[in-house]
Order: sequence, then structure tokens, then C-alpha cells
Amino acid sequence: MNRNTIMYIPDFKSQQASEVTKALRKAFPEWKIICVEIDINSLAETEKSLGKSMHLFHPDILIAEGLGAFFIHRYAGCNRICVNADLHPSYRCEQSLVEMYTDKEKTQLAFEREYDRVKNTHCWGVFGEEADKREFYMVHYPNIINVPRKVSSILDALDECTSLIKTISESEWTDEYGVTYAEYGRVIVKADYALFRYVEDYTIPCGVKTIMNGAFYGMDLKSVTIPDSVKYMGHHVFSECKLLEEIVLPPKVEKIELRSFMNCISLKEVKLPRSLRTIETEAFKGTAISNIEIPASLTRMEYDVFDDGVKLIIHESELRELLEDSRNYRLKFDDDF
Repeated sequence: MNRNTIMYIPDFKSQQASEVTKALRKAFPEWKIICVEIDINSLAETEKSLGKSMHLFHPDILIAEGLGAFFIHRYAGCNRICVNADLHPSYRCEQSLVEMYTDKEKTQLAFEREYDRVKNTHCWGVFGEEADKREFYMVHYPNIINVPRKVSSILDALDECTSLIKTISESEWTDEYGVTYAEYGRVIVKADYALFRYVEDYTIPCGVKTIMNGAFYGMDLKSVTIPDSVKYMGHHVFSECKLLEEIVLPPKVEKIELRSFMNCISLKEVKLPRSLRTIETEAFKGTAISNIEIPASLTRMEYDVFDDGVKLIIHESELRELLEDSRNYRLKFDDDF
């Protein structure tokens, strides 16, 4: 059984690193606790060392304090806890930190936020009562925990950090097929390619509300059962599932995202829900669908949704007028046959 891993990055020249490591091991005896020290004299070497550690240990949670927090908040796709991020850098590292807040960094930050959304991960900032109210608190640490006392290290906020780590770990798990669930089973984040690739039939349990982008991309699924509780499925969610033959979408889904079923070459039949309002570009491009019934609820269909020649079965005159405005699809309607 795999052990959960916490990677801890102490403040520069921290005098309490060993104590924090011991405290984390005491609080989480079944977990693997990795301590990676930083060297502010060589930012490049620090980044390289952290990158190697991330690749080697694949931590479930990153936790850091002081200057260490400035290095981990950018590791989007992993849950990060940043304690008392150092807002008063020494002269020798000030320039490096200033560079992190340029327009280029803001662009990178937007990418990180999107990657966190895709991976359903978060970045928390834990600050004590003496912390300055700086603008970049909310920019870099969108989930802030205020501790009603002075915080100089993780030891000063150990209860809050321990509680947060337990909440994170208890809300996420991976099933026997390698499918990762989050938010207490309400979200499917991703199916692990190595474990899930050859699963032919899979039933998504009731209670799941969201299936994230590309969750089952490129798998060998022949059939999948999606419960009625699902309201949202991300883009590329079943793309390149070349053995998938049939799909029944849940009744509450309102949008089929970009390339959701693209190149599912065995997919012959799809039943669209009556709640459906939007079908995005290339959602069913490269499938074996020859005809499909379009629900009256549809208000928008983007370009190149289906292959040329697919028969659209339409019973509502207003809907037909909407789709005829986009005859660049070169699709055939039910009375063309």
C-alpha cells in the first residue's frame, strides 16, 4: 500500500526544521515526511533541488514556511500550505523576489490557477495576527487561514496545519482502478493511465457531480455508466477512447465541452439529455455516429461538432432555424433523406 507523502520546506537557515519534522511525523505516523532545505544563496540550485525532490517523491501535500513558501506556491497541481510567507526579504534576495511579481509572473499565475482548477488542488496561506496586509496575500494565497497569535514557524500553527492536512487527505482517495476522487467523492479528478488503461467497463458511483478535464483520456473503455448526479464533464473527458461504443449522458448536463468524445472511433450511439444547451467544437469529431437526435433545449452548437454527413434528427422548427444558420457544418437534416 502506498504511503501518503508530505514534503516540508523550512525557512532559510531555520533553527526549528528538525522539530517541525518530528512534529509532523508524530501527527502523521503512517505518512512519509520529507524535509528539503533551501539555499537562498543559489536560487537556481534551490529550484533544481526542489524539482528533483518533486519528481522523486511525488508528494501529496507541500508545506513550507518563510522563504520556503515563495518556492512552493508555484507548484500548481499539488496541494500547498504556505505558513508565514516571509514578506521582509534580505537585500541579497530582494531582487529575485521582486522579479516574481512582474507582469510575466502574473501571466504564469493565471496558468497556475487554471492548472489548480484542472487538478482540483489548492494553495493555502497561513498567517499570524502580526502579518502585514499586503496585496499579494490574496493574489498568491487565495485560501487564507488567520491564526490569532504570532506565527514564526509551523510549530506556532501546528494545530491548524494538522487539521488542514487531515481535511485534505480525508476528502481525497484513489480506488482500486486508479481513479482519483476528491471533495469526498463529488469530483473525479483523473484516472491513472498505468492502472486504468485496460479497464473495459467502469461504473461511476452515484454522488459524483463533476468529472474533470481529460479524466478518462485515451483509455480502453468499451462502456461507462455515468450516474444522474453528474452535472459537469470537462473538455477531452473521453477523447481518444477508441473502443467506446455507446454513451448515455446524465440528464442534468447542460454543456458538452470541447472535444469531449473526439476520435472515439467506435462510438456509434449517443443519447443527448433534454437539459443540453451547448455543444462545443469537435465534441464528437472522428466518431462512428451516423445519426443523432438533437434535443429542443439546445441553444448553441459550435463549429465542426460532428463529422460531415451526420444526420441530425430535429423535431423543433425553431431549433432547426438555429442550426441552419450554421450550415457550414454541411450536415444532413432528417427530411433530407
